[in-house]
Amino acid sequence: MVKISAEDSEMEQLLTSLCDVAVEHGGYIHDELCIECVGGNLSVTAPKTIESGKPLITIPQDGILPLNEIEFRVNGDEVFIASMSEKVNLGQAKMAELMVAIYNATGKIAAQRLCSPDMLFFHDKDLLMRVTGEGFVARCAKREPDQFVLGSFLQSRKLSMKLFSDENPDPKPEPVLMPLIDFFNHHPKAQPFGRKDGNLVVYKTDLDSDDEECYVNYGRHDDHMSFTTYGYVETRSSHVLCRPMRVVVPNVGEIVIRKKPEARFNPQQLPGPLKGLGQFLSPIIFSGDRESLTFSALRIPSPAAPRAMRRILSFYVGNMSGRLKDDELERAVQDIEQRVIDFNHAYYADLIADLADYKAAPGMEMIIDNMKLMARCQLAKIEVYANSRPQT
Repeated sequence: MVKISAEDSEMEQLLTSLCDVAVEHGGYIHDELCIECVGGNLSVTAPKTIESGKPLITIPQDGILPLNEIEFRVNGDEVFIASMSEKVNLGQAKMAELMVAIYNATGKIAAQRLCSPDMLFFHDKDLLMRVTGEGFVARCAKREPDQFVLGSFLQSRKLSMKLFSDENPDPKPEPVLMPLIDFFNHHPKAQPFGRKDGNLVVYKTDLDSDDEECYVNYGRHDDHMSFTTYGYVETRSSHVLCRPMRVVVPNVGEIVIRKKPEARFNPQQLPGPLKGLGQFLSPIIFSGDRESLTFSALRIPSPAAPRAMRRILSFYVGNMSGRLKDDELERAVQDIEQRVIDFNHAYYADLIADLADYKAAPGMEMIIDNMKLMARCQLAKIEVYANSRPQT
């Protein structure tokens, strides 16, 4: 039977009740799992003897909490449920109430104020814009002040998921909260959230560590993205997402690089020259005349994949309208790669320099410290790649 390890009886009861309700309404929890709460931090552990790939927790679709059907509000540092639509079933309602009680008992809203860079909106909009972009800051301005922190908190915990029904067999993804599964922390080498028959599943991943904590992969985030999305720095990320930029290639056209890495290619549908590069790819768009090429995201890889970025650039630049000879294409690709490296190196080096003597507003100290750590980690990875890549 699942084990609960908590610092007080109230939290132990809340976690026990949540597990009971989840199983009662069709969920599955591995008997050897342990849900822990230490210092307000929730995590999940399991013995190393559990085979990799085995399901640890399964939550059926009608146990997932649809954010569009539940109105959350905040009062100070307390979350509460203002209303639920008639589409929310009894099991979902019970789990939503328990999740809110757990969030409040562990001080999640207060913690969000201390760690989320979103909170810079009230103290330094220019710095926030520098790390998140103008569009994000503009969206922040449209939020009600008393709901700002709640929106930031929910954004950091939600998942986009298709909720199928007889009435809607081909639904669009919508935001959901995940009972229990919410407690798994991120690891870049863990398996992502699994979906089977409409259910949400977390599978066991064996990592090269004696640590018994169980993880899930939230997505292909770099250190910058983990910081801006979740308020902490995932230093174990293997790549750096290129900052948004434009590159003009003489006699060929313009390359636009954005930072929207969520979508990815189906590895089975990749053309021959890109086989094995699915983990580095996000959707690419050519203009009608093929004089403009847009990468939804471009990754500066680790030294373990020294030619990955060049192979991607070579394939797509080679398919732009201005056809280049092989030697011309090779020189163009190496030039683009160098400009990507230089642009990103300058961005993080400048950020580190400007933060060196930065005086954080009261309550923003952890955010600024994490921003400094993030920038240093990103810069170090860029430099390692730049120094280890093939020169020809």
